[in-house]
Amino acid sequence: MLNFTSLKYKIAIIFIIPVLGMLYFSSKYVSEKYNALQNVETLTHTIYFAKHASQLIHELQKERGLSSAYLGDDYLKFIQSLKKQRLLTDTSYTQFLDALSHSTTSTNEMFTLNIKTSLTQLQKLSDYRTHIDARNISFYEEVTFFSSTINTLISSIPHLNSTFASIAMSNNMEALFHLINMKEYAGIERAFLSNIFSQNTITSKQFKDVQKQIIEQEIHYNAFLNYASINNLQSYQKNIPISIAKTF
Repeated sequence: MLNFTSLKYKIAIIFIIPVLGMLYFSSKYVSEKYNALQNVETLTHTIYFAKHASQLIHELQKERGLSSAYLGDDYLKFIQSLKKQRLLTDTSYTQFLDALSHSTTSTNEMFTLNIKTSLTQLQKLSDYRTHIDARNISFYEEVTFFSSTINTLISSIPHLNSTFASIAMSNNMEALFHLINMKEYAGIERAFLSNIFSQNTITSKQFKDVQKQIIEQEIHYNAFLNYASINNLQSYQKNIPISIAKTF
């Protein structure tokens, strides 16, 4: 005699197993898509932060150069330029803080440490500006402050690599790090030369300082070449004349 109860269970199992399988793979697909979306958002925030950190570094480098010139003998020529530059620096700083608030790399201890150091340094900017305006600060003190502040910002960039799953993206960030460093040492070199030209003399210490900046530029230029993609190199060569690039 046919057992209808057991037959119903068998039929139910036949239909339930495929349904459970579909649910499993559907949930796995949704989970993978969600994780991919999270990665895209993380990448977007990371690029946004890197962009504004780079811009703040650029504005601080320009303010350092103008501050160095202002501390020279012809300081009156640089008053207005320095005032305008400080406004640009302040705007970039505000944008940097906004980018930092959206950053998803706060779990990286070294990144967090560098950022805290950077913010501490940047809080001193107003006091240093006051001393620069009064011209009661030395050239070396001014350059050291700006350079150390910029360096802490630059040092945070390599730690952004932890957000990239792609080797290509990680290499691009590494190339950016060395390119910014190369630009930083070129800026310090210009600051030293500006001070030297204003004095119409050069000491052995100043000569060694300039030599050191040139060596550092070459180190980071070679590292940039190692990490840069073909597109990076083409863009670099397009925006920077080969004759200038070869001087590094």
